[in-house]
Amino acid sequence: MTFAELIVRSAADKDVARFVKFVRPQPNGCWLWTGGHFGSGYAAFKYEGKTRQAMHFVLRLVDRQPNGRKYVPDHLCRNKSCVNPACLEIVTQKVNTLRGNGPAALNARKTHCKDGHEFTPENTYRVAGRRRCKFCQRKHAIAWRRKHNYSWGTLESRRLYM
Repeated sequence: MTFAELIVRSAADKDVARFVKFVRPQPNGCWLWTGGHFGSGYAAFKYEGKTRQAMHFVLRLVDRQPNGRKYVPDHLCRNKSCVNPACLEIVTQKVNTLRGNGPAALNARKTHCKDGHEFTPENTYRVAGRRRCKFCQRKHAIAWRRKHNYSWGTLESRRLYM
């Protein structure tokens, strides 16, 4: 839907006419929302008696609503104030999170541990959903044992844990 098509549609629908008043098309293709915003930075628009994210209103207009709770709109332009349906893609919450710049996305993009060891299936294990480096864990365990004078006991018992 183009902005011109939205203006034409606003003649017949009171909510669309009110929506258009708060939209400013930008040269980069975004439709900047000049109305109210939620604390999270997303555009807020009241329709059907409730204040909701404005992007959900415009997605209803173009019949691209998220289907169920598993899917969410993702701003391809990375601008939370944009309400252009061309800048919005319906994706899973996981895809949306990994496309972002939050801690989960940044950690998922890492290919090496802090000490420079590559995260490979052979060198990586998971604890509480986090990746850990086996080489580093081994190094830290040996250092801890030396610091605390920890003995593994007999050679036979050591083989059970190695």
